[in-house]
Amino acid sequence: MNTPWVTMLIFLVLIVASTSCRTMLRPQRQEHSPALPERFTADPTGPKGEGAEHDWWTAFGSPELTRLVESALTGNLSIVQVKARLRQARAVARQSLASRRLQASVDSSASTVRSKTAGVSSTSEEYGLGFAASYEIDLWGGVRAGEESAAARASAAYADLQAARITVAASVAETWLAGVAQQGQILLLEEQLKTNTNVLNLLKLRQRRALATALDVYQQEQAVASTESLLAPATDDLQLIRHKLNILLGTAAGSDLPPFPAVLPVLPARPVAGVPSDLLANRPDVTAAWSRLSAADWNVAAARADRLPAISLTGRLSMSSDKVADLFDNWLANLAAGLAAPLLDGGRLRAEVDRTMSVSHELLAAYSETVLAAIKEVEDAIVREHRQLVFLAALEKEHAAASSALGEAERRYRNGATDYLNVLSALSGRQRLDRTLLAATQDLLEYRVSLYRALASGWAEVNLNSKKVTIRAELER
Repeated sequence: MNTPWVTMLIFLVLIVASTSCRTMLRPQRQEHSPALPERFTADPTGPKGEGAEHDWWTAFGSPELTRLVESALTGNLSIVQVKARLRQARAVARQSLASRRLQASVDSSASTVRSKTAGVSSTSEEYGLGFAASYEIDLWGGVRAGEESAAARASAAYADLQAARITVAASVAETWLAGVAQQGQILLLEEQLKTNTNVLNLLKLRQRRALATALDVYQQEQAVASTESLLAPATDDLQLIRHKLNILLGTAAGSDLPPFPAVLPVLPARPVAGVPSDLLANRPDVTAAWSRLSAADWNVAAARADRLPAISLTGRLSMSSDKVADLFDNWLANLAAGLAAPLLDGGRLRAEVDRTMSVSHELLAAYSETVLAAIKEVEDAIVREHRQLVFLAALEKEHAAASSALGEAERRYRNGATDYLNVLSALSGRQRLDRTLLAATQDLLEYRVSLYRALASGWAEVNLNSKKVTIRAELER
């Protein structure tokens, strides 16, 4: 080994590394998101007040719902899949961290050779032991860029997990509300059927006394049959809702579930939406889109670094002997530094830079679209809830008027001032409004769930920069 030449080469490498132009940096952006409004136009209360709690489903005051959501957050198979993808992303990130660390290996060998020459047999043995180490100098920051890209993808996978949890929690709440409303509809239909049957029996009695006509009886029989026809599909729909809830919990359809109550919960106080800029920190889908954009930017830096020379250091210590005891007496050491630079590649590396930049531009647009979609979801949820409250108030007035009309029609029919058709019409109208009120209340509560999901308050444990540091610290452990 020519030690002076090796020493000189290593010295030159260190000089180049210390005096080279600056390392490749990811693209810097003046704006990270599209222009955001100062407040949500549909939110009349403005940014004052408290946001939704992390476990917002407890605001409905149902222990059954709370247990179902908590069970789904641990047993839902979609969440299990996202958790597995998060572990994959973190494993890739840990692999990338190994690129800047010293790589070392050891190898050993032993051989025996038997030969026979001119009738004389001989045996020779050979033993070998070698140590090899290599280290790549991150002269242009390309290796570091790869590490940052992998860490950003791990952060995106973590945000995907949080987004999946939000989606599953909201889906369980919506499904449970649908089950409660359906159970209420079934009980309401059974009560209406009982009422219509009692009226039919009364009309038959009045017909025998010549106080009611056959037409009155036939019309009421039609009302009874109409109510009966609604019961069977309502019962089927309830079973389908239970099956959907089974899947959300990660259990087979038909597995045991707690019975649905028949009364919908009271609408909780509405969480304040805050300001649109809060969504950048609160919404995990926005965080995931930003992390993927950050990873793409670091890929651009890595692609640029690949076009520049790469320097690596290698060393090897080899030992060999025909006796194990003498193995460490005969050795050979080799230390070398290598410089490799692309010369002619047909434009492949430049094309890779262009490709990574195009991916970065694509993900920037995707990030902006995610931010705008998040704002839209909050605006939509606020508008729907507000309009549904107005709609419910009008329905309640209509229901009160229908109840008064039914009472008046029954009084006039008993006094012989009108025929039974008016009573039947008023009764059918009031029963229809009973069912409509229940369905409208369910819609109102589901719009509230949509608002909780759109705000995603409480799920952002740390801001983006702190989260990145947390992910890196976890990966480097």
